[in-house]
Amino acid sequence: MSLQTDIVTALAGVASGKVYPQFVPADVDPPFVVYRIVAKDPLQTLDGTVHQRNSTAVFEAYADSYAAALALAADVRTAIEGSALTQYEDTAPGEDYVPAVDEFMEPVFYGFWHT
Repeated sequence: MSLQTDIVTALAGVASGKVYPQFVPADVDPPFVVYRIVAKDPLQTLDGTVHQRNSTAVFEAYADSYAAALALAADVRTAIEGSALTQYEDTAPGEDYVPAVDEFMEPVFYGFWHT
């Protein structure tokens, strides 16, 4: 399976399954999670053979209130940490408020080791 497939599987129970790669469809109301792979680094041996990759993903937890965005981000963390993915939590910038749509967003960053 691919990293993206494993992420969707891990987050199947989060936000009632409203988890989307890259962007959210226009007709979807919060809460929802949008994820993006923001870095893909091959891990090579001295002879140049790639055995694994280290990818970093951001999970943006959107909700109607600040408290709900924080709770949704915690659900993302619980789902990722309880999954079979080999992961580590990465540093993240702080939360955000999107005035154009009156929503709050809490980012969660994870790195994943995968083949």
